[in-house]
Amino acid sequence: MRPVPDDVLSHIFDAIARDEPLPWPNAVYDQQRARLPFVLAAICRRWRDLARDTSSLWTYFGFPSDPSSGGLDAQLERLCLLRSLSKSQPVDVIIEPSKRQYQSQIINALDSLGSRWRSATLKIFGTHTTELDSAMAGHSPFLQSLSLWFDADLVVLPRAPLLERAYLESFALAVDIASLCLPSLTNLALLSEGQACRLFNPPLCAGLRELCIIDDLLVLPNAPSVFPCLQSLTLEDPGFLNYIQAAKLKQLHLNCTTLHNEHISAISQFTELDHLGLFGDILPDGTDALSALSSIRSLSIGTPLIVRWALQEDMTTIRTRTFVKLTRAVPPVWSRLEQVRLGNFSFEEDGTYSQDEFIAFIETRRLGVVVTAPNLHLAPTHLRVEVDPKVSSSVRQHVQDFIQTAGL
Repeated sequence: MRPVPDDVLSHIFDAIARDEPLPWPNAVYDQQRARLPFVLAAICRRWRDLARDTSSLWTYFGFPSDPSSGGLDAQLERLCLLRSLSKSQPVDVIIEPSKRQYQSQIINALDSLGSRWRSATLKIFGTHTTELDSAMAGHSPFLQSLSLWFDADLVVLPRAPLLERAYLESFALAVDIASLCLPSLTNLALLSEGQACRLFNPPLCAGLRELCIIDDLLVLPNAPSVFPCLQSLTLEDPGFLNYIQAAKLKQLHLNCTTLHNEHISAISQFTELDHLGLFGDILPDGTDALSALSSIRSLSIGTPLIVRWALQEDMTTIRTRTFVKLTRAVPPVWSRLEQVRLGNFSFEEDGTYSQDEFIAFIETRRLGVVVTAPNLHLAPTHLRVEVDPKVSSSVRQHVQDFIQTAGL
């Protein structure tokens, strides 16, 4: 490798360091990435000198869930070295200690580093400390991606004009969001104890394109808010529909457990909706509200990934007679349906009827024929049924059997 000029080799190191951004929102400690600069620096003296001079190579500040496995002192020493060699470069930070006694020392070591965050994933347990507030507060001019888990009140957020994606999970959202400078925010996911109403203020809503609220509507917003750019919406509580105005919405994922007729008017505003995702208890009582979505071309059944790992449960069940109502609805429900994607779901216990009803619904959509109104014929639809590759093997076999039974 000696014929390769130093500047070319340094450029290669820089390209390796910027290979790909951290996944959002659930980035985890990547041991291979954490070791990479040290491996390169150990090849030979020349590589070590070039590696030490390539500041972008030392910007991954990842900590394993159990820092004691490699020696906490060694981890803290590594952090000091990274701070020195990364110089003024923006950094990626992942903190996920499983033991609370390590948190204070790690947060202390990160003090004043917030101004250099490019992405940050912080999983903090226990009460707040002044060290944590110090690390979080202030100006973060490079921050683009943020994921926070707290089992206490979230009281501080950085000022981040370039922040595009934020996942906030806490016992309570005690931040004055209206005072934050987040003009670039496009993706927001929130899991909180009834504090989601704080989201509904015009400065924050203006640029959002994707919004996920994993929360109950315990405190009502003062008034509905307009989300002029919103294209994707995921709601655990459909009650939020009455406070969201989004004329450009394309994708809607709903927990159907508490979906009722009172939501029909709120749902009917989504005239450009293309995709509908259903999870939770899919009940007959909610089908009238779903019937208002006439433009649906794609349907998914199963708990979205972001909801699954946020709530640590998979809770999608199709109840008996739900799809009977949808099959017999006139005018036809989802007459433009072209694709059904099946994730991890189950039929009601002893759900032979609900399974047969679902197959009948799929067959009706596939043939483009309305069972209760044979005079209303539609153009035949080439319906595609897909199985999510991430579902368990037992569920996958069940769904494959369903597809075969349905003749798809």
